[in-house]
Amino acid sequence: MDLESALAYMKEHGFRGRVNNALVISRALDRGVTVRPDRKGRVQLRKGRRKWLFHNGWSNLNHRLVTRCATQKEITSRLLRARGLPAPENAYFGADDIERAWAWAEPVLPVVVKPSDLSKGDAVHVDIKDRGAFEGAFNVVVRRSGGALIEVLGRGVEHRITTIDGEIAAATKRLPAHVVGDGITTIEGLVALKNQQRESSGNPVHKLLKLDAVAIEQMTRQGLTSTSVPESGVHVALRATSNVSTGGDAVDATDDLRPDEAEIVRQAARAIPGLRIAGFDVLLPRGSESSGPSIIEVNTAPMISMHHYPWTGQPRDVADRILDAMFVE
Repeated sequence: MDLESALAYMKEHGFRGRVNNALVISRALDRGVTVRPDRKGRVQLRKGRRKWLFHNGWSNLNHRLVTRCATQKEITSRLLRARGLPAPENAYFGADDIERAWAWAEPVLPVVVKPSDLSKGDAVHVDIKDRGAFEGAFNVVVRRSGGALIEVLGRGVEHRITTIDGEIAAATKRLPAHVVGDGITTIEGLVALKNQQRESSGNPVHKLLKLDAVAIEQMTRQGLTSTSVPESGVHVALRATSNVSTGGDAVDATDDLRPDEAEIVRQAARAIPGLRIAGFDVLLPRGSESSGPSIIEVNTAPMISMHHYPWTGQPRDVADRILDAMFVE
């Protein structure tokens, strides 16, 4: 069953969600698995005596406790470090603890200021280098989340590596929303051209770029405006975070992982009891300023559609791998 047919099936039968759910429904129906919505509109899958739930990357394949723990990012990071795996030093501070938070952050600048319990790059502030920027970021985060996680900034290229039962199913290099100069066109024009590519590609995952206040602030940091004409080959970032939901590019990198990098991720997946499906956000050394690999987050409801529909590179059928895990022959 193709994606459009699966989306139509979802609408007809009362399922919630979009592409992630449609991919699993499509693969399940092709296998003869019974698929129904539960009372919350989630995907209920049954074959023989086996019965599972799936919704937007979440699955009850994962133990309930590990799902709860993974939402607290500092706990996950501490657990990984205790297992001898590379994860950044961080600390959580309440809304009234800004002075203590700054005292922790100042000796290790630059830092990341982010919520401990939100996803999709929501309210994440990176490369914070001074007191003014720190206070601004801290106040934004605590308004959203009630507290803030302060983390040592790692250097490298962010990758999302999805694992199933301790093995790597796919890897994606995630690039922040950006355009590449041609020496002729303004940034505004480059955004319009890339958005035309987005619309004509039929890719259901990648979002249009926005020249909003966040993009303007990011350009200002680079000494640019929307009417600037970047030189040929120059990358102009429109976001600091690399989430596909904010216009980032997902580029397949499954075959680009080095053996030691892949082994670190496999060890991390196996180090967390009850974790069967996960998306590891990992900084990998891919440049002169990079440090070693660092696991910055563990997501127990990974977005699988980015692997099926990369902006460039080979599609990876992660949904099929999930069905393999659910219904072992």
